[in-house]
Amino acid sequence: MSSEYKFFSNTIFIEFKYMKISNTPPYVVMKSTKEVIFYISKNAAAEKDISSWMKRLKLTDYKGMIINSKCIFKRLKDQECN
Repeated sequence: MSSEYKFFSNTIFIEFKYMKISNTPPYVVMKSTKEVIFYISKNAAAEKDISSWMKRLKLTDYKGMIINSKCIFKRLKDQECN
């Protein structure tokens, strides 16, 4: 099961997905800059293995990073929606 949201702006295409089956945290794919931003809360005890998430997503040529702020992640996701 996965939820998928796609947002378009003038020059940036962003994908926001959350995949429950593979235990991949919520993430935003920024195709214009080839970055994937994952959200993991500060209090999460989850293992933070960006390289395995990137392999599962088949985005190994992208740069992966983690954001711990739910507010900033939500802003990033919503910013491109407007």
